Amino acid sequence: MAKASWEFYIRWIALLLLTFQAASHAIVMRYSRGILKEKFITTGAVIMMEVVKGVICVVAILRDPQLGGTIDKTVAHCVYLLRTALPLSIPAGVYFIQNNLAFLALQHLDAPTFNVLAQLKLLTAAVFAVILLKRRLSSRKWRALFLLIVGVVLIILATDQTSRAAAAAAAANGEPMSGKVAAPGSILIGVAATIGMVSCSGLAGVYFEKVLKSTAQVNLFERNVQLSFYSIIFGLVQLLLFDATELFEKGFFYDYSRWTWANIMVGAVGGIIVAVVVKYTDTIMKGFATSAAIVLTSFFSHFVFGTELDAFFALGVAVVIISIFNYSEEDMVVPASNPAAAPLAPAESFSKAVSPSSSPSALSSSQVDHRAPTPARLLSEHTAGGVASRSVEIELGSTRRSE
Repeated sequence: MAKASWEFYIRWIALLLLTFQAASHAIVMRYSRGILKEKFITTGAVIMMEVVKGVICVVAILRDPQLGGTIDKTVAHCVYLLRTALPLSIPAGVYFIQNNLAFLALQHLDAPTFNVLAQLKLLTAAVFAVILLKRRLSSRKWRALFLLIVGVVLIILATDQTSRAAAAAAAANGEPMSGKVAAPGSILIGVAATIGMVSCSGLAGVYFEKVLKSTAQVNLFERNVQLSFYSIIFGLVQLLLFDATELFEKGFFYDYSRWTWANIMVGAVGGIIVAVVVKYTDTIMKGFATSAAIVLTSFFSHFVFGTELDAFFALGVAVVIISIFNYSEEDMVVPASNPAAAPLAPAESFSKAVSPSSSPSALSSSQVDHRAPTPARLLSEHTAGGVASRSVEIELGSTRRSE
């Protein structure tokens, strides 16, 4: 299979896996925190996700034949990766700032408003892709981005109406209402924090994409080890700054269950899938995949948790699907598996068959080699009036992609 076709299938398989992973992660998290009411420390769980992801990547590196499968060489290589991991401290630090801005925003905004504003991360990712990666987006792709934001907002508003109705019904029965209403004076702080959060999200995602695609010496698993290293450091800082009291009173693994570990495992695998998606597509397509996951999560919640869906939800789903197809229309065409062997027009075929120094009249049809080209085959032709040799090397296939 040619390189272009292979990357095409890897790209779409990774996007589908990310969609299902993001949906399953949200469902497991909701069951763990919402149904079972588990009270584990969220920051600690995030740190464990990075630890598990790092271990998976180290095992993958251990299987590298260049390291000979030996522990000593793998440990030495991992030490080298950590010594050269400084570029990955930037996205890890930006994610740290992003998480803290999210906490600040949720202190001053209600959840639906926060979720709606958070969808601007799709737009900020596109803006940073244009600035940092010099990527040009057509008007059709910008339109698809705005359509996606509209569709996700409709879905969020539809599910929020259902949640509010359920909370009102619970309050009528004497049960305490969950959630809060933000104070008018704090809304501006919440909005500013959310805008800062989505800006950090776009910057960190695009920067990570730039690092992944611009360095051929370090492969995807090695980059994940480097990112996990700094993410664990910043996670521990956040844990000590904001959850120190709970940490020392209850312990790091307080209220962990098999569902907590399932949440950690799904999140860790998701981190690797995200890196694959960013490597073979881009940060914007990653945003489309996670938005599609919102649709899947809502459908699952409807059939399993009894969440009611209305016309606004259906409209939002339709808009999201249209935006996804609109944005990725050009990427859905499977590349030719052997583009060099594609049939040529007669004039183009003739010009490829003769050398620039040869006269068309000097060659007869029997002297032109019409066989299909094969990898690295040298075509040598001799005319009757003398030796007029030419060599055309056709290189097919692909070189090994350096990660």
